[in-house]
Amino acid sequence: MPENTMDKELVRFFPLAELVSVTAEEPRIEAVHRDWYYFAEWSLWAHGFAINVSDARGPVAIFGDRPLHVADSFEDFLHRYIHDPAHINESR
Repeated sequence: MPENTMDKELVRFFPLAELVSVTAEEPRIEAVHRDWYYFAEWSLWAHGFAINVSDARGPVAIFGDRPLHVADSFEDFLHRYIHDPAHINESR
């Protein structure tokens, strides 16, 4: 999605060239999260969605004030996004 655009649920998915590690983008985030990469943002960076690339399942979390688990896998995240986008920001 082009920069500064979002869907009706206020989500913007990044092109591959914009994927960035959580710790590179947010130095205050603990180094333990170095394998997490942002792939989308909500409401112009109110928070970012990140995937753990070192875990084969690819769990997804919101990184804002603290990490919040939202999906057990990227597939689960996309399923929820497609079928229930209004609740994509909720922990599961």
